[in-house]
Amino acid sequence: MSRSQGVRHRPAFSASATTTPGSAGSGYRYRGNSGLDQQAARLDQLRSTFDRQRQLLAFKADRLRGVTSTLNRQLALALEDGVKAGELAEAAQLSRKEVIHAGLAFEDLHPSGTPARHYLAAVHSLGNELSSMKLSKAATEAEQLELLAATRRQGIMDDFELARLTGLRHDQIRRLTWGVGTHGAISRQSGGPQ
Repeated sequence: MSRSQGVRHRPAFSASATTTPGSAGSGYRYRGNSGLDQQAARLDQLRSTFDRQRQLLAFKADRLRGVTSTLNRQLALALEDGVKAGELAEAAQLSRKEVIHAGLAFEDLHPSGTPARHYLAAVHSLGNELSSMKLSKAATEAEQLELLAATRRQGIMDDFELARLTGLRHDQIRRLTWGVGTHGAISRQSGGPQ
């Protein structure tokens, strides 16, 4: 028996065996790790959401300080012109004590003779704006808190990265999120896992 007859030949490796059904041509196709890709995408989206919230809170806090300063000065001017603290408190949606405290904060004011109704209208408008801004800021803070709690609970990021993203201290984050448990917050706000 010849050597060629005694050796059983194995079929050569066919690259087409690795192709997906229905694909044209042949050759190895790398599919990647879709799980890791999805996790990276979720992390990027979370970071973007935290960054947006941080900037929005900073903007609202700055606006809040500006409106508060303007309102306090109007209250001080009104008190200097003889408008009653009780009337100003009602118009500005503040306590009488807060109105008097605002008046004491300014020492370089002098009576201007402006009618009381002008002051009352001005502080009423500023008071409404201030209340609206406080509610808006509180809503953003609540949204951030829910997202922080869900992120920590699921172990997606550690406290130090969360501190860097939010501008809060890491121990402050632990204290604020203690007991907060809103399931699905990540999924609702930033597309993360449930």
